[in-house]
Amino acid sequence: MNGYIDSHQHFWQLSRGDYDWLDNSPERIRKDFLPDHLRPILTDAEVIGTVLVQAAPTEAETSFLLELAERTEFVAGVVGWMPLDAEDAADKIDRLAENPWFKGVRPMIQDIADDEWMLKPELDAPLKRLIRHGLCFDALVKPWHLPNLLRLLKRYPKLRSVVNHGAKPDIASGAFDDWSRDIAAIANETGAFCKLSGLLTEAGFAAGISELKPYVEHLLECFGPERLMWGSDWPVLLLAGDYRGWLSMVKEFTSRLGEPDKSSIMGGNCAKFYRLESRRTDRRLLRLHPQDNILVCCQSLAKAERISVEGVRVELPTTVETGHKIASSAISKGEKVIKYGVPIGTARVDILLADHVHLHNLKSDYVASHHRGGKRATGTRA
Repeated sequence: MNGYIDSHQHFWQLSRGDYDWLDNSPERIRKDFLPDHLRPILTDAEVIGTVLVQAAPTEAETSFLLELAERTEFVAGVVGWMPLDAEDAADKIDRLAENPWFKGVRPMIQDIADDEWMLKPELDAPLKRLIRHGLCFDALVKPWHLPNLLRLLKRYPKLRSVVNHGAKPDIASGAFDDWSRDIAAIANETGAFCKLSGLLTEAGFAAGISELKPYVEHLLECFGPERLMWGSDWPVLLLAGDYRGWLSMVKEFTSRLGEPDKSSIMGGNCAKFYRLESRRTDRRLLRLHPQDNILVCCQSLAKAERISVEGVRVELPTTVETGHKIASSAISKGEKVIKYGVPIGTARVDILLADHVHLHNLKSDYVASHHRGGKRATGTRA
């Protein structure tokens, strides 16, 4: 596997003032956590992308997260918050759906006093609007919510839903039977996915493989490797462990699986469920056709500028002007250069990722097919 995708992580900035739940939290997580804090951790863990999930029940925080996604190369999508029971909720979903980083909503059901809130008729239109747009519903629930969640998911079988943190079983107290029965019903009677995340926090700081094993094995048995996705729940994770440690535990739990199943849990299922672009490319570069191996610059890019090309951070070897092309992947000498989905020429030499592609390294495939003024027309299609 070339890298993992973290299906569940958070950022917060305390000065924004809408993280009330942090007021009584341990000092370890009662501080700012932003992209620069996570970036080196991801690099060390070989994580190539993340899904950024809401941590405050405000629309302002959703806007904040979408702004971070715009300028953070490793964030592949955002799960935000919005008042699903508001009169204009469906219209708000329509507007949010226009943002390419917005992948779904997460009502903080675990903090809502009414255990039947999710079944309110006011949620009907917004949930149907999520379905229409192909957006996702992250279910932040506790074990006692699972029977009502089952009713909800049966009512909306086309809703793309995922149970966060395995529904937070009380691992520290050893509670298992009711949770195992109800989470199995969700897996067996609906198409819901489940996140293999947050479990270490529910087990406590001193917990290890043995304490978590019955719960993880039950989730693997119920959802299988096709509907289970790994997530860190960073920085909440820091209450019980660290990023690399939790990743190592999950690798241990999945060690008996084949490589395709491991890849699914560690990234593939997340990309499929949230419909993520598998890689991220700088917004100043444009791919004209899915089969192209070049990108067109929408504005001039300076030599030595750091950009993201297909998820890889690179330094431009030369200045590239607006309208010119760079390689979106390595192109070998003799290989066709593809633009608009068709060959426009042949590489004269080996072309590296992000190299300027032009007549100095490209032999045009253009062949004149008509005459002007009695002379054969010449030119290029590059």
